[in-house]
Amino acid sequence: MVADRRERGGRRGKGVSGEEEGDEVEEIDFAFFFCRVMHHYRMNYDELLALPVEVFWELNKNVNRIQAEKDLRATQVAQAGQLTGEGVKTFEDSLRREMGRVVVEKPKLDRAALSDLLASL
Repeated sequence: MVADRRERGGRRGKGVSGEEEGDEVEEIDFAFFFCRVMHHYRMNYDELLALPVEVFWELNKNVNRIQAEKDLRATQVAQAGQLTGEGVKTFEDSLRREMGRVVVEKPKLDRAALSDLLASL
């Protein structure tokens, strides 16, 4: 697949393992990649086989990125354990900004105020 992409003049960059492309691939352990994608994304064998090939390789490529993101978060949390006072508040604020608003509630209708308003008209 990698060599075929090169011959067609397709995109270059990351190889099938998510690592930088180097020499021509001599052998690929597809069972490892299949198990890796199934495990990470909690897919069964039939779901895996139903994926288009390009989607499969994109999912595989992103396993390392997702794991790196989790490791980075764990490192940040571990470092935050040594913070005090304003440092804790700053870290908490940064996490809240990153998380964003999960639920946006509509303001509740004040029926008493509405009744008063309608009565005054």
